[in-house]
Amino acid sequence: MIKPIILFLLMLSIFPAIVFSQVEQLIDIGSMPEPKTKLTDNYDEYILITTLNWPHRGLSSLSADIAKLVNLKNLNLMDNRLTTLPPEIGQLAQLEELDLTQNRLSSLPPEIGGLVSLRQLRLMRNELTVLPSEIGQLERLEKLDLFENRLRTLPPDIGRLRAIIRLDLGINQLTELPTEMGQLQNLKILNLSMNQFQAVPPVVLELHNLTSFSMGANRLSSLPLGFEKLSKLTTLYLDDNAFSVLPEVIPQLTELVELYQNNNQLSALPKSIGALSRLMTLKVNNNKLSGLPTEIGQLRALVTLELEKNEITSLPATLGQLDKLKYAHLQGNRLSSLPPNIGQLKSLAILQLEGNRLTTLPPEIGTLQNLTVLNLAHNRLEQLPAQLGNLAKLTTLNLSHNQITELPPALGQLPKLTSLDLAHNRLHTLPPELAGLTGLYRLDLRNNRFTRLPVEVLSRMKGLRELQLADNPILPGEVKALKAALPGCNISLM
Repeated sequence: MIKPIILFLLMLSIFPAIVFSQVEQLIDIGSMPEPKTKLTDNYDEYILITTLNWPHRGLSSLSADIAKLVNLKNLNLMDNRLTTLPPEIGQLAQLEELDLTQNRLSSLPPEIGGLVSLRQLRLMRNELTVLPSEIGQLERLEKLDLFENRLRTLPPDIGRLRAIIRLDLGINQLTELPTEMGQLQNLKILNLSMNQFQAVPPVVLELHNLTSFSMGANRLSSLPLGFEKLSKLTTLYLDDNAFSVLPEVIPQLTELVELYQNNNQLSALPKSIGALSRLMTLKVNNNKLSGLPTEIGQLRALVTLELEKNEITSLPATLGQLDKLKYAHLQGNRLSSLPPNIGQLKSLAILQLEGNRLTTLPPEIGTLQNLTVLNLAHNRLEQLPAQLGNLAKLTTLNLSHNQITELPPALGQLPKLTSLDLAHNRLHTLPPELAGLTGLYRLDLRNNRFTRLPVEVLSRMKGLRELQLADNPILPGEVKALKAALPGCNISLM
């Protein structure tokens, strides 16, 4: 029987109009032999192959015959057991993408510099301690991923990668960068997170085209003078460092769209933060903020605001000016009240207030017409405003671990509510109007003070599938009646 590859070559000689690319598409890479631990098969039949996908195959070595795949453009060997690469890999002059993610490489052969067409090189999650100077010969390289290796230094030749756009050096052991990196003027994305830097390397200030810079989990307590020269930055990650104040230079980065400074020791945000008029994401979780400046209201483009696990006691009225805000995470603070202006957040979809000290809610909360999730668990609420019943898009309401003794009948007007958590309160009964929650899927009534189960209310919630009743003094006969009324509902007494 004539092998398929020979047949295709015969077709080429008989029908010269069939172009090379068409033949490539006919070759079924899935017909190649299943590799065991080495690639030792005859490659002569596969010279037309342009893509080789062999991830997760347990390969411990790569045959020198790999060089016979002279037209290979994409080589995926991720998640294998490779400890070395053969020098012959440098002969793949057409190779454009090479993925060696999650192997066991401790070094690269100097011949890697022969991959002159390479545009993407993925080496994350290996054991590399050094890079060969020949890596600087990859003059077409645009993306280099060295995330999670053991690099302590970089060769000066890395500065020759003039085409590079993205460089990921996260989770290594770097303490400095070579000055030659200042020549990487096309670099837009640089990740230096989780290394051992005590300051921003001076050469970073020369990378004027950076749009995204990550330096989380190092040992930074300040940003250097001249950092404002990185005027094209749109994303800045400074999580898990030792900042006690927000660096004054940050508000000068007026193109910023995302700012992350979680897990630091910030005690305040400066008034100048209001200058970040394009900021859409601000995450300052797990710091020591006691309040917010009124200028926070000038962040009119803000969509996501995360301030959880701080020490904030009050919110400025100007917060209501954030008319594009969709996600507000304020859990784990010391808020005792909310400003009425919170009702002006017309775009707000998720409001997280768990673990504060709220005793009341302003009636204006009922004007949040786009709110879908409201979490008020672990507060000190005793009663709720009837205006909660106006939240027509609300799907999830968590009121657990409060001191609520009764519910407003208006809660029965929430047509899209699917989850209602009332556990650990002081409820004796439910208003009849709650029977209108026909779309309710989950209801948690654990640890309240029901002496009589409101069967007549619950039995009309035909969409109910999960009902938690543990730690209430209710009669077994009532549970039996409820199970008969809601045969499709899982009723738990534990």
